[in-house]
Amino acid sequence: MEVCVGNLGNALHWWNGDVHPSGNAAEMDDFRRLGEMGYMAEKRQEAFAFIEVNSGTYLVRSIRRVVYMWTGFWSFDREYLREEPLDPGIAMPYFLVLLSFPVAYYLSHPDPGFRHPMDPLLTILACSVVISWLPSSRKARTNARDEYSKRWSSP
Repeated sequence: MEVCVGNLGNALHWWNGDVHPSGNAAEMDDFRRLGEMGYMAEKRQEAFAFIEVNSGTYLVRSIRRVVYMWTGFWSFDREYLREEPLDPGIAMPYFLVLLSFPVAYYLSHPDPGFRHPMDPLLTILACSVVISWLPSSRKARTNARDEYSKRWSSP
C-alpha cells in the first residue's frame, strides 16, 4: 500500500492521500469490504503492476525520494510550495550518511517521520566524528590513557 501511496496518481507531492483509506472514502470502503489482508493483497498487486508498466517513472520518483529524505527538497512547483512552504528551507539536515537505513522508504514513499528513530544515532555519530578530529581531544585521550596506565599498572 505504501508503494501505491508514493507512486500512483498525484506526482506533485511525495504523498498521495487519494489512494490511502485515511484520505479517500472509496478506499476505506474497499478496506472494510476486503478486510486488511485482502486490501493489502490488492494494493500489492496494484503496486507491482504500476512498477512493471511505469518502471522509468518509478525509478525517477525513487531518486527524488532519496534526495527528499536527505535534503528536505521535493519541488519548487508553485502548487507544491503552497502546500509545503517550508520545504526549501530544510535543506541538508544530514551529511548523507547511512543511506541504507531508509531503503524501504526510497522504494515506497518518504515520510520525514520515518527518519526520527535514526536521528539520535546520527547526532551521536556526527559528534563523535567532530570530537575525534579535534587535536586537543586526541591529546586529552592520550593523557588519560597514560594516566590510567600509570595508576593501574603493577609496580
